[in-house]
Amino acid sequence: HSKADRVVIKFERLQDHINIMYADNGIGISGFSPKNGILNMEIRINSIGGTINFDTENSHLSKIKISFPVKN
Repeated sequence: HSKADRVVIKFERLQDHINIMYADNGIGISGFSPKNGILNMEIRINSIGGTINFDTENSHLSKIKISFPVKN
């Protein structure tokens, strides 16, 4: 759907959080209007104390950051 030919996914652990960063060089996510799949993902991430952020400022890149706490 994004028409991207390059995708970068980065996983990192910073202290007590896992961060997942996604970026691609597709058509971007301007005019972002989340539907059921995105809303359900956001509800699940929030339920474990996490966050999900969609960068909608750049019209030629898609950037998403997910962060959630590590349970020991």
